[in-house]
Amino acid sequence: MIIANSSTPQQYTLDIEPEGRLTLPKEIQQTLNLESGDLLILTFEDNRKIQLLSIKQQVKKLRRLLKDKNDEEK
Repeated sequence: MIIANSSTPQQYTLDIEPEGRLTLPKEIQQTLNLESGDLLILTFEDNRKIQLLSIKQQVKKLRRLLKDKNDEEK
C-alpha cells in the first residue's frame, strides 16, 4: 500500500479473513482520514495491482472542482 505524498512506498501485510474481509492498519486509516463505515472503491488494474479510493474523498474533490468551475464563471 502506498501513502499519498510519501516519497517511499510503504508496504503492509494484510490477512484475508474467511469472509473475504481485509482490515486496513490504523495508521493508514488515520493518514487517509477513514472512519468505520466509509465506502471505498476497489479498482483491479491490468498490471495485477489494486487501487483503493475513498468515496468520501472523491466526493469532496468533485465538490471543490465544481465550486472552482462555478467561481470561474462568475
